[in-house]
Amino acid sequence: MFLQDQTWITYFGELIIMQQRDENEIWDALFEALQLTRIMGTEIAQQLGCSYPLQDDERVVAYLKQVRMLPRDAQQL
Repeated sequence: MFLQDQTWITYFGELIIMQQRDENEIWDALFEALQLTRIMGTEIAQQLGCSYPLQDDERVVAYLKQVRMLPRDAQQL
């Protein structure tokens, strides 16, 4: 399976953003990368006759959203 040009541009664009921006933009880029991973993973799983672990994906995203809201000096969730 080959990735379309736009998929590569989106993925590598997110990596560049993560290297050059402030904290909020990095978080936004992370969530966009997770969304891209979900899209690609779903497509690949479908082609392989498997199911994408959507519940795990959703739990990871929910956890990261909680982490994002923590104060910088937080010791726990």
